[in-house]
Amino acid sequence: MNLTINPNYTEPAQPGTHKTQKTIYAGAKNPQETDSLGNRIAAAQKKSMKKILDQFKIDSATDKNLKDRTAHMEELSQQIVDNLKEIKEIDESIASYKEQFGITEETAPEDYPEEYKQIVSDLETKKAMCQHELDPTNRDNLYRQKQYESAMIQGIKQERLKYHDMVDTQKIAEEIMDDALKQAVKDITEEARENMDNTFEATKEEAAKRKSEEEKREEELIASETDKEKTRVELKKYIEEQHIIDEDAIGLMVDKQM
Repeated sequence: MNLTINPNYTEPAQPGTHKTQKTIYAGAKNPQETDSLGNRIAAAQKKSMKKILDQFKIDSATDKNLKDRTAHMEELSQQIVDNLKEIKEIDESIASYKEQFGITEETAPEDYPEEYKQIVSDLETKKAMCQHELDPTNRDNLYRQKQYESAMIQGIKQERLKYHDMVDTQKIAEEIMDDALKQAVKDITEEARENMDNTFEATKEEAAKRKSEEEKREEELIASETDKEKTRVELKKYIEEQHIIDEDAIGLMVDKQM
């Protein structure tokens, strides 16, 4: 007899039994749940970016306000210089016209030539307008407007140094993203735990079912063996009874012959 050993031999499964391999999946149950987590993070990104963009718009508007106010203050400064210059030039022009028309300190105003009066009247009107814009008693004088703009610019700059709005907004945006990520991790962890629990329960139920089936097969096998033993005993008893009958028959036959 030749004996052949096969190292790759695998014992075949017994009828009615099967081997299963369980893998616990700790991910989302379906793609829709994965999409939901992605959408939640995307919504957080959108919210954080909106806060940053909104603050950027506010900062841009503040920058423009500072730029406009600074430009206005420079214009006011130039207006003050121009008005002072114009007043000086008007005074010089009046003095020149007096000399041109031969007017001295002794000349009576009623003796001023009409042409001179008209020219000087126009110049005095312009001078009065310039002086009014510089007059401290005028609530809207150029000096006061310049001071107001300067105060506003300084106040805006101080507020910026005090509050750091963009830095604070960026921190808030980061907190939004952190909260969204933490919630996503929490949801994924809970989902994984739930999947593991469900898989464990399913495996437990299947193992219990297999055990029940094996116990049933064992009971059937025991019952079968019991039936076989009962049949064997009955058969043996029957044979023994038949043997006794045969011996009795032989004894009767011997008696008759004698």
